[in-house]
Amino acid sequence: MIKNIFYALVKKKKCAAARALLVKLASERRLEPSVPKRYIAGLCRHGRVYEALDLFYELKKLDPEPPLRIWNSILRGSLGIGRTDQVWQVYGEMMESGLSGDVKTFCILIQAFCKERRFDEAYGLVHEVLTTGDVPDVVTFTKLIAGFCKEGDYSKVSQLLHLMIAKNCMPDLITYQEIIYWLCKQHETDEGLRIFNELIERGYNPGVFTYTTAMDGLCRTKRVNEAKMLWSQMLSLKLAPNVHTYNVLIDGYCKLGRMSNARKLYMQMHESGCKPNIKTYSILLDGYCRQGKVSQATKLFEEMLPVGIKPDVITYNILIRASCKEGNTDNAVKLYHELLESGLQPIACSYTPLIRILSSQGKMSEAVEFFSDMLARSLRPLKCMYDYMIDGYCKVGNINEAVTVLVKMLEEELRPKKRTFNKLILSLCAEGQTLDALSVLDAMLEMGCSPGQSITYNVVYNLCRDQTGNAVKCLNEIIGDDCMFI
Repeated sequence: MIKNIFYALVKKKKCAAARALLVKLASERRLEPSVPKRYIAGLCRHGRVYEALDLFYELKKLDPEPPLRIWNSILRGSLGIGRTDQVWQVYGEMMESGLSGDVKTFCILIQAFCKERRFDEAYGLVHEVLTTGDVPDVVTFTKLIAGFCKEGDYSKVSQLLHLMIAKNCMPDLITYQEIIYWLCKQHETDEGLRIFNELIERGYNPGVFTYTTAMDGLCRTKRVNEAKMLWSQMLSLKLAPNVHTYNVLIDGYCKLGRMSNARKLYMQMHESGCKPNIKTYSILLDGYCRQGKVSQATKLFEEMLPVGIKPDVITYNILIRASCKEGNTDNAVKLYHELLESGLQPIACSYTPLIRILSSQGKMSEAVEFFSDMLARSLRPLKCMYDYMIDGYCKVGNINEAVTVLVKMLEEELRPKKRTFNKLILSLCAEGQTLDALSVLDAMLEMGCSPGQSITYNVVYNLCRDQTGNAVKCLNEIIGDDCMFI
């Protein structure tokens, strides 16, 4: 009767009342062991681990020896919310209470090790479990296999697969999916395909995810025709491609510049009822822009909002970069302001093409304005931005500002490009600032960057023309005794 009241409270989501009833029953020693087990397990399953933990400790005061199943529920729940620190704390308390745990406990601990990327310790614990006669479940083996795949340690992956089979814990489709995924991710596509084909030969029915993974591996290595064959095979099995499958193949076509194929697939996507997402549009926009078809990209961009797809910062960055590449600075700046007006926050890459084009056009005040705006947003400038600005200042003859930017780079331990050093040295020499040119040359050599003969001859020419004895002495000190010029 009381149990029915408790479950009625739970069903109506009267959690506070249900909890109070649980504690009351526990204090009166009238609580059936299955009730707190199921309730705490339910809380953990729904991510309400902290509530479960509070109740667990409250009940533990009344009964210092909770059943192992409750401990495991708390451990599993803590793992589920990524709190591995809590897993180890609760497990420590569990051992102090005299419980050593069962195979389910150790499966949770192995997965906690995997979560913390402590794969060797997880591997060691697997072997410890096996010595007791127990065998970890397929989920636990799969987590560890995925971890070693991510690390590129395929010898351990092979050992674990053999171990699973030897212990009659057969790898399932998800296990093989993980292996294929990471092999393709790490450009071991042929090996991934070999396993994929073996799966089919063994009678497995790979799902859309596995097909998509194999197609992605092929497209990454520009083997789009083979990916299209898998696409056809998937359709013949009545497997409907999802948005990720479409995106993989569309991206493969775009990377090869086969925009007509990509567009055709995009239209098929609409016809099949599979709605494109923001990534679909970004892939196509980038493909058009890389082919110099900015007008078609703009047209596609204008199709997004009417179908309910809001552009993101990546979308805007693609169009800003394309406009800058075409030399259409006004449109690039306009797109940047549209980005802000739409409520999006720019990232460092949003500024890179703008600073590059403005600096190349000698519009340094505008370039500096964007650079300052970026700093005001607490964004870290990319190294190439400094190079662009130094080059821009040199073009407009503002050598002092160029030197200031170089000093800033060196203070932040950023290494300028060789051509940036060369450009600045030549500009300083042209302005007759030979000693400053020598200082830049010194910094260049300290960074292990060779200036090349033409730059060195230019500096020597200026030294000879200026007849600056001190400068010649400086040059010899910079270059070294083995490379004396004068």
